[in-house]
Amino acid sequence: MFETRTDIVIRGALNGMATRHRAFTDAVANAETPGFVPKTVEFEEQLRTVRDAMLADPLNASAASQPPLPLTLKESAQTEGRADGNKLSIDQQVVEMEINKLSYQALTQAARMRDEILHSVITESPR
Repeated sequence: MFETRTDIVIRGALNGMATRHRAFTDAVANAETPGFVPKTVEFEEQLRTVRDAMLADPLNASAASQPPLPLTLKESAQTEGRADGNKLSIDQQVVEMEINKLSYQALTQAARMRDEILHSVITESPR
């Protein structure tokens, strides 16, 4: 399959945002769990590193040479908490989850439009 550097970066971003969304939904589900500490997923810097490496060495920028981003869950920096030790700010989690969802939707829409343009360029007969 033909995969460009853009495809690799888009795939990495979508995977990162999907993992982040799972962390948000886990946090919302544990809103009343004593001692719960929400997690975050930070992947943007790793994605920039992959992108920069592909730009520096374009001949080695195939999908096969790009391993999946190592997505790790880290404890959230939220320091305020309740008396029961739960450090979740439900309002903040819901807002961040919506921002993540909108970013995911925008990226999928842009990727779909790009695919449609490529499809039309490939399938349209020259005039």
